[in-house]
Amino acid sequence: MRRTLAIVIGFGLSFSLGALGGCAVLDPYETVPVKPPLGSGDTRPRVGLCFDKFRSSPEKLLAAAAETCGKGMSAVPEDTNYGLDAMDFCPVLLPGRATFICVPQK
Repeated sequence: MRRTLAIVIGFGLSFSLGALGGCAVLDPYETVPVKPPLGSGDTRPRVGLCFDKFRSSPEKLLAAAAETCGKGMSAVPEDTNYGLDAMDFCPVLLPGRATFICVPQK
């Protein structure tokens, strides 16, 4: 009985540590962007990204946003929310949400 319990606990710990280690290095990924203010008439395309502010540099975040915007487009930072405000859209391990506006490159 003790041996079985030790094996189960060992597998559980190994799985948990592996999952946390793999998730901690996640790159920013696309999510729902913050909507423009009501009545503003702003129809420019927007990109939202989940990220971890300790592991994702501003340069890395901007590059991911530009890639998501597509060819011939640049990403301009619009808004960032972090923690509880972003929890509806981003997981606990990537608790930040950045919104970028996609504009044509000049």
